[in-house]
Amino acid sequence: MKLFLILFLFPIFVFSQDNFQAVDGNVVWQRVYKDSVSSQQYIKHLNTTLSQEVPCKLVADYTSGQTTYMDILEDKSSLSAFYKKAVKFSYVVDFQEGKYRVTVKNIAFEGIEVSIYGVNDSSDTYLDASLIRSRDGELRKNNMAQHILQRLDTSFTDLFAYKDQAGW
Repeated sequence: MKLFLILFLFPIFVFSQDNFQAVDGNVVWQRVYKDSVSSQQYIKHLNTTLSQEVPCKLVADYTSGQTTYMDILEDKSSLSAFYKKAVKFSYVVDFQEGKYRVTVKNIAFEGIEVSIYGVNDSSDTYLDASLIRSRDGELRKNNMAQHILQRLDTSFTDLFAYKDQAGW
């Protein structure tokens, strides 16, 4: 709840460049969409668009959920092998008059099989662990980090933009 309040009070222009921030050791993507879609229409859209075990529903003026693994990145060239698999994430959508805000966190890529000295491991690759510097808690600024964040930003922007049935 504390993270939610911090994100709610953050000015929107801070997220205008790439929509990603490091907040309390978590990589968080957030974007505000100006659209007059009703919350019920948008939830119907999410339930048909996102791959999730439990369909989302309206609770007060927001909805939230956790996706299963989805292949959302279109261009995987020049990415590390750890970021070429399917991704899962949790999200919260806040509804207000004429707009809605999407917050995505707990972003994890499906683990790849690694075998070291006979021990197999296929742990998920969380963005929190790989893209946040431990010394200052900020997002890394290297090329690898910029590539993955740019591709995720494009994918999340498209994924959460409302498209009515006639426009599909």
